[in-house]
Amino acid sequence: MTNKRTAALLLLLLTAGCEDNRLRPEGPAAPTPPEPAPVRIEYRVNGSIRAVEIVYSNASQGTTFVTADVPWFVTFDTRRARTFVYLEASAPQAQGPLAAQIFVDGELFREATARGFAPTVTVSGEVVR
Repeated sequence: MTNKRTAALLLLLLTAGCEDNRLRPEGPAAPTPPEPAPVRIEYRVNGSIRAVEIVYSNASQGTTFVTADVPWFVTFDTRRARTFVYLEASAPQAQGPLAAQIFVDGELFREATARGFAPTVTVSGEVVR
């Protein structure tokens, strides 16, 4: 019985000094990557028509409906790597030119124009950093 106790004690002493390297990260912890800079999105509607119906949406804020005089614009910032943007403007009871534009960080991303009676313009796309 002494040999069993000695063997168990020896095994306990040998394994106590061993470390399980699978549980320890190798080297120093990786630094947390910096948060990406925000992307500025701007929706614009222009033309000679008053009382334009506008629908716009994005992944951050959802869908919004407004009636506004032109020129009209709204901006928002996003830190998403990808975001879908959508802008629609219509003047169901008017005649004239109408334009919708989406700008990303001050640069034109999408644009559409229409003229005539009851013009409608739609622009959309996925902004990818």
